[in-house]
Amino acid sequence: METPISQIALSVNDRERSRSWYQQIGLEQTGGMGPVSGAHPAQMLGLTDLEAHIAWVAGHDPMSQLELIEFSRPVPRPLPEDWGLQYAGYGFIGLVVPDFEKVLRQFRSAGTEHTITGIRNSRSIWTRDPDDVPLEILEKDPLGLRRPARDDGELASIRTISLTVGDLAKAKRFWISAIGLTEYHHTEYFFNDVPGNLATGVADWEEEILKGGTVLVRLLKPRNSTIVARTPDHRLSDTGLLNIAVIMDDPESYKALCERFRKLGYAFTTETPMLIADHAATIYGYDDQGNSIEIGYVLPGHETSYGWKR
Repeated sequence: METPISQIALSVNDRERSRSWYQQIGLEQTGGMGPVSGAHPAQMLGLTDLEAHIAWVAGHDPMSQLELIEFSRPVPRPLPEDWGLQYAGYGFIGLVVPDFEKVLRQFRSAGTEHTITGIRNSRSIWTRDPDDVPLEILEKDPLGLRRPARDDGELASIRTISLTVGDLAKAKRFWISAIGLTEYHHTEYFFNDVPGNLATGVADWEEEILKGGTVLVRLLKPRNSTIVARTPDHRLSDTGLLNIAVIMDDPESYKALCERFRKLGYAFTTETPMLIADHAATIYGYDDQGNSIEIGYVLPGHETSYGWKR
């Protein structure tokens, strides 16, 4: 059974600025929480100290959101000046919008820096959010769930996230075997080229595409180019894409997924999850290439407390 991806988390410098920016391209504000602090949450993120406030913005699809985390402790370090997809780890987010031309007009009117790749009716707008995280705005839905008309609501869909890896086979094995994503075989849709200012000198990529509910994970490995590894002092609180969360509907499915994760030799950052009353829990872990993953559950009826809708 395919495990759904329900959340992409970002470390941002100003959650209200980021919330407003994502709202103007089609996501909606659905709440927030904070301050989050304490020894257990800090340990989950591999930090010695932690204080953060959170805002959520949701898309068109059920149980799909961006989590915007503003850390006051530790203070986030910015992305490197030369940051691009040659750096190991999570790279860019892809959104399908109900009115591609409207977003394009907005960017042109506001003077927002952007690049367009692809042919008409299947174009991509490439830009960066206020914290320099790359964003691809897709004219055509790679899953075929959204039509380019405006008769299914005004919200965008959170559709893709990229992950640059050094070992493509190992990454694919982790996301399928340990997390429960499935291979995505596409015959009618082809992703557009990444513009040079984001590919930063990488001319060609190997790619595997995996599916988790309504989100696709694009595993990327540059051909004949060196990946820039994370610095030894990298923290999850540093600016940029933090991790992906898979959220189950019940504690039994959550426990089964956690057990599967452990049996395959992967470790969580804490022995016990962070429990929220009796209706939700979450725990953090890593794959063997240093990428963070969150596993949790939220009982139906409580999802709106955490910014989701079903």
